[in-house]
Amino acid sequence: MRRRLLGSVAVGGVAGVAAWSLVADGKAVWTVVAGAVAAVAGAFAPSVAERVRDRWEARERSRSLVTGTLVAELPASVAWLLHPAKEVIGFFGRGWVLQELQSWCADPDMAVVRLVAAPGGYGKTRLARELCARLPGWASWWVKDGGEADAIAAITTGTAPGRVLMVVDYADARDPAAVAGLLVAAAGRAGARVLLLARGAGPWWTSLSASHPAQATLVDALTVPGNVIALPARVDDRPPDQIVAAAVAEFAAHLRYAVPPGFRSRQHDPDTPVLRLHAEALLAVLGGSRSGDD
Repeated sequence: MRRRLLGSVAVGGVAGVAAWSLVADGKAVWTVVAGAVAAVAGAFAPSVAERVRDRWEARERSRSLVTGTLVAELPASVAWLLHPAKEVIGFFGRGWVLQELQSWCADPDMAVVRLVAAPGGYGKTRLARELCARLPGWASWWVKDGGEADAIAAITTGTAPGRVLMVVDYADARDPAAVAGLLVAAAGRAGARVLLLARGAGPWWTSLSASHPAQATLVDALTVPGNVIALPARVDDRPPDQIVAAAVAEFAAHLRYAVPPGFRSRQHDPDTPVLRLHAEALLAVLGGSRSGDD
């Protein structure tokens, strides 16, 4: 850049000499000024253009890195109405869990990782989405499978925002070395948090340090029972039939279907996963008749 600047100044000086010679030859003043401006602009334009291009390329590299790290959006389909990303049913319950997770993010002295463990259908992903929505000033990165290396690079190089919550869904099915590396990188960066979602805190969790021998002690200190939140099946104190009835009303409103007349939920165990309850509600609505509003 310094060489380009000196070159530009030199060319500008030549333009000044040329302009003086034009005056000496009796040329009109405006002709001399126009020639000088054109010469100087031609000299500096390449330097300015290169700086603009360099900055644009840097932004594109950063954007590409982040985009390649995060989970892609889902396609629109009736089959996806049960997916937590659609958020057709309003979030409810889980108050104490959300409060604990928000306190964890706010306290810089706490460990950088939390593992939310529960079987499928308990609402782990929806809980994480709600947490992200309740963290003003935080960036939420949903790291896709295979995107851990890019997320690590963003943390270690300073590309990541000052406060970032990285969510790793199906953590128990990921490459252990990649997950361990993400924890180590986050531990070295103030303002970084890693929320792991998994179906249990089994051997994959307790032996995670074996996949990262260079920092095994640190990983062992992070993968302790105190950093695990076991999510119960019950979302709140309502009985299952009330949860199903409320979901029937919300699915019907979303699809513009009529609420099935006389619908009654069948009996469920109080610990029935919320996804199963919502699936029953959706099937009940889809089996009903359409309303007059297309």
